[in-house]
Amino acid sequence: MKIQVPFKREGFETSGSGTLYKEDMKQIEGRRELQRKQGVYFHLSDGVTDVEDGAFLLIPNLSEIEISDTVSNIPVSKETLKHFKDNNVIISGGFDTYAERFAKQYELCFIHPDIVLGEAGDYFEHGIDIVTLHLRFYGPPRINQDCRCQGISAGNTGGGEIDFYLPEDFYKTMSVKDVADMCWGTCYDKIMNNEKFRAFMSRAKKKNGYRFDFRSDIKG
Repeated sequence: MKIQVPFKREGFETSGSGTLYKEDMKQIEGRRELQRKQGVYFHLSDGVTDVEDGAFLLIPNLSEIEISDTVSNIPVSKETLKHFKDNNVIISGGFDTYAERFAKQYELCFIHPDIVLGEAGDYFEHGIDIVTLHLRFYGPPRINQDCRCQGISAGNTGGGEIDFYLPEDFYKTMSVKDVADMCWGTCYDKIMNNEKFRAFMSRAKKKNGYRFDFRSDIKG
């Protein structure tokens, strides 16, 4: 199992399939990302099925674990659970998946992961536009519009990135079209036809949210 640095997050993600072992975590020993004061994100990518207990103890500042739908077993010892609790670890994953059940079982915070709303264009011609919905447990939801190309030219959307925030309750007060209308026109059709985004909006409205605090020990 390989561990690498993701393109958009401060932390690490797996590459491969099967079990993530403690031995695999030696690949990131001494990495500067481990010193991040705001916390370290770790993504169990598609293909990972389970995690050896103790693997996450090797990340002192662990703050968030994104769990893909292929994961079905993460054993949690008392030491690991204490590590999660002490760090207020956030569990990220799809609605009604193992990730959400895991967060509820161990009384942790849960949030739906980011969603790529649409991609359009060609990197080698005028550039590719990528629109992503960023969801964080602390802070408002945000749309990131990123134009990636070989060089800035008059033919692309301007190059670089543009961000804007959405209302906290956008899943209740806005439609898919409302969001698409706010984004780059190149991605409009892709956003309108994004079934994953439509499903998210529907489920978030029914659940009355996309982030949930299951921590019973701090509620009063």
